[in-house]
Amino acid sequence: LVHDTEDGAMLDASENDQVRLHDYLLDRAARGDPFPLRLDTDCKVFQCMYEEQPQWDVVMEGAAPRIVNRLTATRPVVAHGNGHTGRWFLSALYSEMRLLEHLGLTMEELQHLDHEMPVAPGTPVTEEVKERYCPWWYMPGMHKGATDGFATFRMIRAMQCGGGLPEP
Repeated sequence: LVHDTEDGAMLDASENDQVRLHDYLLDRAARGDPFPLRLDTDCKVFQCMYEEQPQWDVVMEGAAPRIVNRLTATRPVVAHGNGHTGRWFLSALYSEMRLLEHLGLTMEELQHLDHEMPVAPGTPVTEEVKERYCPWWYMPGMHKGATDGFATFRMIRAMQCGGGLPEP
């Protein structure tokens, strides 16, 4: 998708791939081309973790830890730690699922690798860790006076689910 654009140019590593995808989809829509993707609305493949609160539970299936989506009861194959909360939820899953132990790895074996999570894989995500590394959860007004970064998220979800605007 990132190659099929109006100008045919390759995506430079410094560019924003999400903006590029949006532009691509808008260009297709302007030409009247059908949407080229199928959305995983049931979370059969992906569980996106950018949520206010976890929307999944950890279960053990035999010896393997899995996540189960609370709404759809599906067992997604990929946990995507997107957004600031998603990265924290994904970090916490490593400990909650005992994933390193399940894979036969130790934190020491991974410490030389770069990671995109807020803490190293396997680090327990305690309230003290969040307070140190995740100040927006503990500092009212951090986002231009807002204390609830998910107010807009809840409003959009309520509108999409047919419930209209939530009460203020």
